[in-house]
Amino acid sequence: MAKSKTESEETKTEAPRYVVTITAPGGPRRRAGFSFGKEPVHLTEADLDKEKFEALKADTLLVIRDYVEPEAEASSQG
Repeated sequence: MAKSKTESEETKTEAPRYVVTITAPGGPRRRAGFSFGKEPVHLTEADLDKEKFEALKADTLLVIRDYVEPEAEASSQG
């Protein structure tokens, strides 16, 4: 008989939730420990804490797209 997965095992196998896409159209840029350029960088909630995200938002040379509020996403699924 196969064991059923525990909740922590299921969480480990799930892909991190997608949060944001960031580019630096003007050329290479480093902020909050990440490197950005013209190619989109996709970050998940596992990559970002509030402090890092605030630093990214404050950088006017970065373009942030497709931001999904983690709490809003979770509440809309329930």
